[in-house]
Amino acid sequence: MKSIVVGSADFLESKIVAEVYAQALQANGFSVGRRLGIGSRETYIPALKDHSIDLVPEYIGNLLLYFQPDSTVTMLDAVELELYKRLPGDLSILTPSPASDTDTVTVTAATAAMWNLKTIADLAPHSPEVKLAAPSAFQTRPAGLPGLRQKYGLDISPANFVAISDGGAR
Repeated sequence: MKSIVVGSADFLESKIVAEVYAQALQANGFSVGRRLGIGSRETYIPALKDHSIDLVPEYIGNLLLYFQPDSTVTMLDAVELELYKRLPGDLSILTPSPASDTDTVTVTAATAAMWNLKTIADLAPHSPEVKLAAPSAFQTRPAGLPGLRQKYGLDISPANFVAISDGGAR
């Protein structure tokens, strides 16, 4: 029987998607081991390289930013092509799922109306007034606060950042 070990990042969505992959592989004749919730990319990329896991569900845009933090590519086909160029030779990506995971900056309807917000960039002049809640890693990840600052001019101070877990803002 073919054997494979499925890993995941340490957040609920990643664990669920990894379990879906694990069950699909089992249904197709694989003996599947699981190492769910092993950590961030800094943990599971080395685990892929040393073969302690065989696959991990991943978001290609964020994976590209991991290997090329200054990337400005955003269109799906271009991200995939750029990622193929940037991946170390011992790693590969499979055909991406048609499903998509897109981050948003969400405000209340009242806030959008009060400041006439239509885009993230419209929020930039109000940066000193904005309190933003996101997972703690959002503070340093290229697709997080640094990306919002660079791309949209949204500059959230550390005092106005609220770190949350999957349970939501407190």
